[in-house]
Amino acid sequence: MATALALVPACGVDQDPAPAAAPVVAGDDQELIVADPLAKFAGVQELDSACPSTRNDTLCNALRNGVRAQGAQAASWFEGARAAIAQRIESENREVVVKDSAVRWWLRERSLALQVWNHGTARGSLATDPSQWWKTADAILAKNYPTYAPSSMTLARTWMPPVQKATTACSKAREALLVFP
Repeated sequence: MATALALVPACGVDQDPAPAAAPVVAGDDQELIVADPLAKFAGVQELDSACPSTRNDTLCNALRNGVRAQGAQAASWFEGARAAIAQRIESENREVVVKDSAVRWWLRERSLALQVWNHGTARGSLATDPSQWWKTADAILAKNYPTYAPSSMTLARTWMPPVQKATTACSKAREALLVFP
């Protein structure tokens, strides 16, 4: 059975909805549950929200500069963000690090960027000119995410292939499965 998601009036058909009426959502079991507006759940957090101007740590500075830059300069800033997160994971409680809004923004955007990279390079098997990557990325983004402007997804438009796994043995885990609740 397919999952159904529908917004229905919280009052009768002939009644005006109350100003504070919450929408009602139906699922597989067709049990109606009152929820906050769907937009709240479907909304994508902007970088300005994840990294407010009052936050001036290495990670947020690198993310803000990366979003403003293009090409190799953007990649350099984003590499700095990746390094800052890796350093935090090594030195801090991972649960706390992953709850950080800037880290969550990075994880979401990097996941999208890797999806676009894998699609555009056939998982690294196609030769691609890094200086022209943004054109390939824009085509993929426009096709798969038509409601978003490709230019708003800077990390996906930046040439940043996946980090190659180290060939030496180590005692620490190198991979993880991230689940976004």
